[in-house]
Amino acid sequence: MANRRYRIDIAIPETLPPALLKKPTPAQITAIGKMTWAEIIVEMIRRLKSYSDKINAGTSKEEDATIAKWHICRHADNMPCDEEQDI
Repeated sequence: MANRRYRIDIAIPETLPPALLKKPTPAQITAIGKMTWAEIIVEMIRRLKSYSDKINAGTSKEEDATIAKWHICRHADNMPCDEEQDI
């Protein structure tokens, strides 16, 4: 059976950006109410990713902590995975 596989490596500041501390607006709640859980999760990952940054950017110790991708994994069926897609 194929799996939807997520690869996530996101770093956001310990002191969360103010936008992440705000409550959703009534319009946002209405929009979320029309989404599936899978769509909500992807949207939340996308939102977190928008606030992520590289750790030690520009140095020899740079770490890319802005990765959020998914793909269909078919290893259980002895087949290759589909190509990764950005979230």
